[in-house]
Amino acid sequence: MRKFLLTVLSCLAFCFALAQETATIDGIKYSLDNGEATILEQDKSLVGDIVIPEKVSYNGTDYTVTSAEKRAFNITSITSIVLPNSITSLGSRCFDGCIRLKSITLPDGITSLPDFCFDDCSSLKSVTLPDGITSLGMDCFFNCSSLESITLPNGITSLDYSCFAGCSSLKSITLPDGITSFGAYCFSGCNSLESIKLPNSITSLGNSCFINCSSLKSITLPDGITILGSDCFSGCSSLKTINLPDGITLLGNGCFSNCSSLVSITLPNSITSLGKSIFSGCSSLSSITLPDGITSLDEGCFFGCINLKSINLPDGITSLGESCFEDCSSLVSINLPKGITSLGSSCFDGCSSLESITLPDGLTSLGDYCFSSCSSLESITLPEGITSLGNSCFSYCSSLESITLPDGITSLGNSCFSSCSSLKSITLPDGITSLGDYCFPYCSSLESITLPDGITSLGDYCFSRCINLKSINLPRGITSLGELCFMDCSSLTSITLPNSITDLESYCFGNCENLKSVVCKWENLDNVSVGEDIFDGISSDARLYVPVGMLYLYKATEPWSNFEYIEEGDGSVELEKCATPVINYADGKLVFTCETEGAEYYYTITDEDIKKDAHSQDGTVELTAAYNISVYATADGYISSDEAKAVLYFIKAGSGTGVGVSEIFAEERGIVLSTDGQTVTASGLADGEAVSLYTTDGMLLSTAKASADGIATLDTKGERGVLIVKVGNDGLKISVN
Repeated sequence: MRKFLLTVLSCLAFCFALAQETATIDGIKYSLDNGEATILEQDKSLVGDIVIPEKVSYNGTDYTVTSAEKRAFNITSITSIVLPNSITSLGSRCFDGCIRLKSITLPDGITSLPDFCFDDCSSLKSVTLPDGITSLGMDCFFNCSSLESITLPNGITSLDYSCFAGCSSLKSITLPDGITSFGAYCFSGCNSLESIKLPNSITSLGNSCFINCSSLKSITLPDGITILGSDCFSGCSSLKTINLPDGITLLGNGCFSNCSSLVSITLPNSITSLGKSIFSGCSSLSSITLPDGITSLDEGCFFGCINLKSINLPDGITSLGESCFEDCSSLVSINLPKGITSLGSSCFDGCSSLESITLPDGLTSLGDYCFSSCSSLESITLPEGITSLGNSCFSYCSSLESITLPDGITSLGNSCFSSCSSLKSITLPDGITSLGDYCFPYCSSLESITLPDGITSLGDYCFSRCINLKSINLPRGITSLGELCFMDCSSLTSITLPNSITDLESYCFGNCENLKSVVCKWENLDNVSVGEDIFDGISSDARLYVPVGMLYLYKATEPWSNFEYIEEGDGSVELEKCATPVINYADGKLVFTCETEGAEYYYTITDEDIKKDAHSQDGTVELTAAYNISVYATADGYISSDEAKAVLYFIKAGSGTGVGVSEIFAEERGIVLSTDGQTVTASGLADGEAVSLYTTDGMLLSTAKASADGIATLDTKGERGVLIVKVGNDGLKISVN
């Protein structure tokens, strides 16, 4: 049975193929079948004016032309075409791309124009539509940029998607009374259309229906209209006024966005919400009346309404979306209804004329950039219920002098008060545990700030460029200071770093040029991680105060060792300094002594002769045979002493002037030279041994003999620079400052 059916179907297909023929007649290819001809395509050589006959003959048979297939006349060289009345249907894109087509005669019997029928017929100036047409497909006249006017038949009840979009020369259109709706983008880009009369039968306008109709000055909306789609009149930059019927219940997102000439508008009571960006970019809008029943203003609702000076918000509004009034640069004041509990991101960002705003008691949070760049706002009272301020919440509020933060606030977002250049002081609630990156940078008037005890971290650039910040107390529990945290705080004179800090990021106090006191509390420097150049550019005479007994540790550890002045204590109490030690040499040993009881010594010995991978061109190396010695003393209850310095030389045992020198020193002996600027002391001498002090040009300054303990003191006579101590035949150098 199955085989039989397949055989029958094959025979039918063969017979059908025999019945259909294609033929090219006068440059036009037809499909011929049962006495009817369908236009398939044209020969590319056809140009200018074309007349399609009602009948064509082929092989002695006449065929009536009844239809045209898809893209049948897709030839750019046609300038005009006449279709016979025998044609009743046209395929989609029938005249698509006929950019030279100026006129067309349509058959009376046609009832519809398909999708993209005259798409991109950019030279078509006018067209007469037969009365029998009841529908126009989507993009029917899309980009017919020369079309100036058109009258639609009474039978048309709707216009499809982008029907006349891009008809940039269209100045007038007559709409039938029975039409009820326009599809999306219906008249998009008809930027020569100045006015249009809408029939009372219309109930809705689709999305972007009149978008970018830049010459549209007026339009009367029928009473029966209930919906205006998204971006319906967006970019209608000449539209100054519009009356909305009482029955409208929905304005789509962006409905009047960028209507830059719209001065005022009254919204009917039937509207309960305003969608996204509805009046965004309405730069001339100076007044608007909102219905009492409205409950929300969505994202970007009045964004960029730069002439809106005031607005009354109905009591029923409970939420304002992101960027709701962003860049409303003329808005001076506004009262927010009591039901609002949150303000979205950038809600009033860029409202540069806003001087006052009353926030409702029920408000709990302010979004990111909420009041950013409100450069005229001098003060604001935050309700007690607020618990958080978003990133950049008050950034660039350059006139803000004071603000009281509610006790319930637990966090400040990044850049929260960045560039508030008039802010002089602020008290932070106890519940705040951290300050984010860029929290207070460029607050150039900020002189003081009290940080809560619970704060554990300050973010990157937190107080950078606060050039008038003179002091700040870091809480004992703080653990980290971010990168460039106090960079360029040029008035900061002192800082105490608690031992709770485990992380100091790079350039933390960079360019704090007047920072003269740094108090450190660490007794174990292994507990803190230090970034690059944290004190780069601070005062050259800055003093580092360290825990008593820890001087040696800080002097041996960077970056602390870079301080020229390091003292024990915190700088607040004047502790007695340990006596400066004395350096001597006796019995083949260095001997340190100090007048302070219980003193211990921390010393450094260096030898200038020690080299690694050094180079000598002639193979001769001169040796100084000298050791540089530095030592300071510490003792319980005292801060570390000043540093004592000396030079140790080793000379031959026979070199000396005195009784029994060669017998006392069998082979070689050590001589230590030190100076206090007025005298030079030599130790390691034999009892009674004579020494002399000379300038480098040989002038004798003084002579002396060693005491029983091997010490001799020579008078410098006020000379400075390098002097020579003569011990026997040896001349030993010492620098006197």
